[in-house]
Amino acid sequence: MGEPPCTELAIRRAQVVEIAQRILDGSCGIVEGARQLAAIRLDVDPGEEDADFRALLGLDAHSEDLPTGDIRHFWSPTVLASTDAELAEYEPEFREVAMRTCRALVVRYSQSA
Repeated sequence: MGEPPCTELAIRRAQVVEIAQRILDGSCGIVEGARQLAAIRLDVDPGEEDADFRALLGLDAHSEDLPTGDIRHFWSPTVLASTDAELAEYEPEFREVAMRTCRALVVRYSQSA
């Protein structure tokens, strides 16, 4: 699998930086941001060699049953209350790893964008 065309790669790298920054500033939850980054990781890291992306995939995998983003509109308020409580317990556990990972992604992909 080759690298995407240069302009697409630059756009995806800029998206990585933007999502990671939102996680760092708290405007995006860790799990939601990890999922967004996981969705575009192959466009930026086609060889799947980036350890930071792998760390985020692990965060996503551990929370795959917790709804985030637009999908929440399809869940009942009662179930969301329960899953939100789970999410509130889960995110602090992984905050340090997520913050360190996002800082690394911002540095790496800001320089290469």
